[in-house]
Amino acid sequence: MEALFFGLSGGMILLILLVMIGPVIVWFWALIDCIKSDFQDYKKLLWVIIIFILPFFGAVAYLAFGRDQKV
Repeated sequence: MEALFFGLSGGMILLILLVMIGPVIVWFWALIDCIKSDFQDYKKLLWVIIIFILPFFGAVAYLAFGRDQKV
């Protein structure tokens, strides 16, 4: 089993998983929140495009600034 993880400790494996999975969770959270929300005119489409083009940074930008633009 240890050869599978290249001799890494349990804490290091957890840290690697969080670094890899964390941005994906943030991306899904932002995308689902954006799709479920009501925006004026074209803003929903614009935010979805931004989240897709800039996956992690677009999601963080939406969560920081886009949620305030909801109707």
